[in-house]
Amino acid sequence: MSVNRISEAISNTYTSFGSNVLSLDYNASTGIYYMNNLTTATNFNLTIVNINPNTSSYKTFTITLMINVASYIAICNSVTINGSSQSLYFNGGIPTSLTSQTNAGVIMQQISVIYTSSSSTPFKCISNVGMFIKYLCFSFLGNFHVFVGLYDLC
Repeated sequence: MSVNRISEAISNTYTSFGSNVLSLDYNASTGIYYMNNLTTATNFNLTIVNINPNTSSYKTFTITLMINVASYIAICNSVTINGSSQSLYFNGGIPTSLTSQTNAGVIMQQISVIYTSSSSTPFKCISNVGMFIKYLCFSFLGNFHVFVGLYDLC
């Protein structure tokens, strides 16, 4: 049996950003952004430019943030689209328990910007946050096995 592979490239890696604002020039072909070694546990604003440049109607643009939380845990809790501040709605409400996960590996946050008209202002900006923690699994049935991987908390 043959399985088709689907992949998407990580477009940029960020190790730091100023004043709790991460600025992105949107690229639809590579909408994944990786953040490594956060320098603070303060949530940040995501500022996006060049999203929906053709003012298309009934389009959704999705950005995925992969946040390495080895030292600090933070998420995007507000967005600015093409210079205009927008409300960010979270699936299940704003996550509040992320800071208690000290063994965290990666937070994957998806932000979808939805346009229902040709306006440059989106209809809604929605977000979903999932946390994956590192885990070890031991088996003592004759042999000692260690499996290291990621586990979805959500």
